[in-house]
Amino acid sequence: MREYNVAEVLAEADRTADWRRVRALYGQYRNLVANGAGADMVNDVLAALGQEVGRLAPSCVGRDGLLAAHALAVFADVAGHEALDPGTFQSFYRDPPFESYLGAHRTKRRPSPFEAVVETCRRLRDAESLRQVLRGIDCSGMLCGSVCHGPHFSVRGNNGEEAGSDLDVLLVARRTSDLSAMCTAIGRLPGVAAADVQSLRQRSAAFAAMYDDDRTALSHKLTMWTEPGSDALLLDPDASPTYKLSLHVLTLPALDYVLVESSASMVKESAGTRRTIRDFRDQNTDRVDVQWTFAGHRLELNPDVRQVADGYLRCTGAYSIDDGDHYSPGFMQVLMLPDFDLRWDHAEIRPRLETFRRKFTERLRYERQADQFTQLRPSYTHPRRGVFAPHLIGRFDREYSPS
Repeated sequence: MREYNVAEVLAEADRTADWRRVRALYGQYRNLVANGAGADMVNDVLAALGQEVGRLAPSCVGRDGLLAAHALAVFADVAGHEALDPGTFQSFYRDPPFESYLGAHRTKRRPSPFEAVVETCRRLRDAESLRQVLRGIDCSGMLCGSVCHGPHFSVRGNNGEEAGSDLDVLLVARRTSDLSAMCTAIGRLPGVAAADVQSLRQRSAAFAAMYDDDRTALSHKLTMWTEPGSDALLLDPDASPTYKLSLHVLTLPALDYVLVESSASMVKESAGTRRTIRDFRDQNTDRVDVQWTFAGHRLELNPDVRQVADGYLRCTGAYSIDDGDHYSPGFMQVLMLPDFDLRWDHAEIRPRLETFRRKFTERLRYERQADQFTQLRPSYTHPRRGVFAPHLIGRFDREYSPS
């Protein structure tokens, strides 16, 4: 990156989109921190800032680096900088993260505002590259995880002590036989570790041969950008570009099983009280699976995990309905909440997702009719609610509540 004058980049930014609200919110954020404002106030402004940057993202579709460059110019101008160079990038990327503003419920590092923009842009660019390499294959791809829960807000890089945010992608293959072509295509993804792709090929073949029963998912983590300086969007020479692309792969029959396509509604009389899904993972985990009801009641599941050829089989709940007739979605259903950010749909899964949204909403209506006084909210069912950008919580509760 050569040195640019802030003013000339600002002129380009203003021709591309209206950055006035981003400018005002970033200035407000700096003033709040300088004056020792409360954590909730700072967090609200940061969330609004991230939301506004996200609203401008469509003006730079396919040019994620441009969005990051324009954001840097705006932030630098607010802070009184005249020049843009790698040193400026580094200073804003490493701006103190104000750990004291995370709140007691947060357990992960707060990225600086510019770091959150850069790391979101990097992952969205790689998601688009994944879409491109998988063109022509009968599969659908949906973003989930932190890139959906807190874009330009809580997505963080790898600081050496703590891994950066994963890019979580749900892939749905029309047929099991499509997995081989998918793996070959993923091998062409820029920045992906070749050894991890080879492992994915081997595990996909094992999945198809031994574990695919229309009730099992394939999960695999791929390492991205392993070499320092390999990612042109990350201009901090001392920052690690590495993060994980976390793939969750379902076949169409397995998706139907997870979304309870066999039943018109999610009531125990027709759907049953629980449904178990197997996950063929590349890594073991001993964590307890936590599910939540519309009332915020916690259900802990101890998954059955066993080591098998080429990985681990983890059996856990796709959903549960407890003895009190309270529904709680499991991990695979939660991946599709609150938004199904469907980036491509060659397997034509959108109608299934819309049907699931309707059944989820009708399930909430059913429980509200049975309990008219408890506060029941769609967002209470999501185990990551505590790290959502605040506006996403409100939208989740509005869009999934029965009218």
